[in-house]
Amino acid sequence: MMYRFRIIAENNSLLRVKVLRGKSIVEMTAPELQERVAPYRRVALDIGAGDGKFVYRQAQTHPDAFFIGLDASPANLTEYAAKILKKPAKGGLANVLYVIANVEQLPAELHGLANDIFINFPWGSLLDGLVLGDARVLANIASVAAPDATLEIYINYAVFSEPVPVDVAELPEMTIDYINATLQPRYAAAGIMISERRYLGPEAMKAIPSTWSRRLAFGKKPQTIFIKAERPS
Repeated sequence: MMYRFRIIAENNSLLRVKVLRGKSIVEMTAPELQERVAPYRRVALDIGAGDGKFVYRQAQTHPDAFFIGLDASPANLTEYAAKILKKPAKGGLANVLYVIANVEQLPAELHGLANDIFINFPWGSLLDGLVLGDARVLANIASVAAPDATLEIYINYAVFSEPVPVDVAELPEMTIDYINATLQPRYAAAGIMISERRYLGPEAMKAIPSTWSRRLAFGKKPQTIFIKAERPS
């Protein structure tokens, strides 16, 4: 087994993470979480999971990995949180968990856990933190990464086109030049090393199994920036 779990407190049985089970939020201890992920080769974390579809589809495709979808709002996750509890013949999956939390306060139980981290079309404070290269947000993301973890980020930069939504009006425009000049050193300071950055076309967008990627792919001119990074050991 390639799974690695770092104990972050001596009395870790007191730690709790909020998990969505159907429509109910329950608490899971660190040892319980460890037990759930232990049989799997890798652990993947989707930060800002939205409706949870991406995590669900990935878990179907990769049954040897454990997938965690994390979002601050449980309302959008209830459909897939209920679906994973069904019998396998009806779509149930044992290798998925939906955690309720935000990027500013990631559960300590997740520290050092994720071999693969995904952030798909973020919004709100998560988008702000990624576009600004906020030290706290980046440090939190780095904290949940296992040694040699990979990070994949998809950002819809069409939101910076006129008319610019009020939510992002104060943010700098996302471009490859901006990533190279401003974000790369800020990410590196948090221990996140950007290795790839590029624009995506419609075909690449359609291949991403998330609700937003499919919607954006059929726009007049899909505008998505893909960033890949590593968290070296």
